[in-house]
Amino acid sequence: MRHIDLSIIENKVKKIPWTVKLSEKYSHLNHLAFKEKGEDFIDWHDIEKFHIAQLEGKSPEDRKSYIKKYPDWNMLKSIFIKEYGNKCWYSEAPLDNGPIDHFRPKNKAINYCLNDSDVNHKFILKKDGYWRLAYNFFNFRLSSNTANSRFDDVEAEGIQIGGKSVYFPLGTEMDGSFIIADNYNDVIAEKALLLDPINPSDYSNIAFDKDGEPFVCAFLENQKIKAEISINLFNLKNTLNFKNERQKLWYTIETVINDTKKYIDNNLIPDEKKIDKQNNCFEVIRKHVEKTAVFSAVAYTCFKVYEVKAGYEFLTHFKP
Repeated sequence: MRHIDLSIIENKVKKIPWTVKLSEKYSHLNHLAFKEKGEDFIDWHDIEKFHIAQLEGKSPEDRKSYIKKYPDWNMLKSIFIKEYGNKCWYSEAPLDNGPIDHFRPKNKAINYCLNDSDVNHKFILKKDGYWRLAYNFFNFRLSSNTANSRFDDVEAEGIQIGGKSVYFPLGTEMDGSFIIADNYNDVIAEKALLLDPINPSDYSNIAFDKDGEPFVCAFLENQKIKAEISINLFNLKNTLNFKNERQKLWYTIETVINDTKKYIDNNLIPDEKKIDKQNNCFEVIRKHVEKTAVFSAVAYTCFKVYEVKAGYEFLTHFKP
């Protein structure tokens, strides 16, 4: 998982080019389009306000039908991909035609904890979901089907079930009650127990080893719990393909780092060749730690592991 700064994209969605293709596909929004210098645009925030106004006063059943009929958030997918690559924001795996996920579920929200004997393991938090956030820009996350959909992983040892789906785990207050938000301004009061890629305090609490396995690297107890639940719900451990791809990437970074060290340690090789080798090493690492690269957190973890090893001081000159 890497940090996703939605504020960067927010400015872009305030003025989405309203092309003929979009105006035909989303004709119910044509009245919201505006002109600027002879070109047509639409502001996502106007779209959100429009839909929320339509949803107010509807019955729960009618709200669900309406949201299902107008999945307009899909028009943002290409904008997200252009900025952060064709990858899942939870697992960093390729999108596999995955959806834009609602971090707080839009139709039904169910609590979840790892201890299945806990009375709060699975129960409905919000029967109608966070419907007021169904069109809220800051509730959207790019997700692969593997991270988002519930399924049995037949490749794992034993049958394991993962996938975020409608689950949204919350922690309790001192008295055992839950704070459950009804609008975006109140979500900061919730004790969410799922790591969120747009939260700069969350994304670094999971790392990966050379075998492709995720592990918790949090210091605070609450963050450890969030990381453990997230590894489960985002299917970070259960999918063999994820593990194999992480292993291959780790090997790629490890190999180029060790080859470079051999050059630097060889007194017979001229300094200019050592510098060329070091620059090539840095370019390979940079390519794989870029925000658009798949499994970039794995490449970054591998780099950080070697950066602190004796004899690898040359890596301190690399600035990702």
